[in-house]
This record gives sequence, C-alpha cells and structure tokens, in this order.
Amino acid sequence: MRNLFNYFEDEEIDEICGHRLEKWRLFVKIEKSGVVEVYVNGEEIKNGYEERCKGAL
Repeated sequence: MRNLFNYFEDEEIDEICGHRLEKWRLFVKIEKSGVVEVYVNGEEIKNGYEERCKGAL
C-alpha cells in the first residue's frame, strides 16, 4: 500500500475512489515491514553458488 500511495503522490493523483489521498493515508494502517538491508560480499555469493549448484551443470 505504501508504494501505491507513493506512486499516486508522484503522479499527482490527489483522489482515490472519491476520497483525498491524505484521508487514505490517515485511515489505512500500514504495518512496518521489518526489512533490514543486507549486504553480501563476493565471497559469500561464490560460496552460496557452490553449495547450491554442485553438480547442477
């Protein structure tokens, strides 16, 4: 929902189904996703590939 609201805002769409975007944002509760950024280095990618793809080729 957050991405949809942001899209409407970027495209300057002020109303959704006859209600102002601000009102939608006020009443629609969006839970925090809990997503954490993870940075994987080249060695970890290589190890993961080797573990998962042994004998696949």
